[in-house]
Amino acid sequence: MHTEDVSYPIDGTEHIGYLAFDDASTASRPGVVVCHEGPGLGTHEKVVCEQLAGLGYTAFALDYHGGGAGGLTRDEAMARLGEFRSDAERIRSLAQT
Repeated sequence: MHTEDVSYPIDGTEHIGYLAFDDASTASRPGVVVCHEGPGLGTHEKVVCEQLAGLGYTAFALDYHGGGAGGLTRDEAMARLGEFRSDAERIRSLAQT
């Protein structure tokens, strides 16, 4: 299985997602985007990506917060997520990039 952190820029901020797929096969496979909860991209989302890869998917866990920020405190997460509440278009753009 192939896994790697993937850096990608959005609006001048570096985001660091996580990619997993079965590299034993060269066949085309469907893709799945995994979205993290409030505290950010962490072990749980990476395990989910790896499980999906084991089922034949290419899985990518995105980084909503930027910088690969994971493990935010509840207050930090709520402050960042509060910004998204009023800007649904921003949430979509982070997932589509």
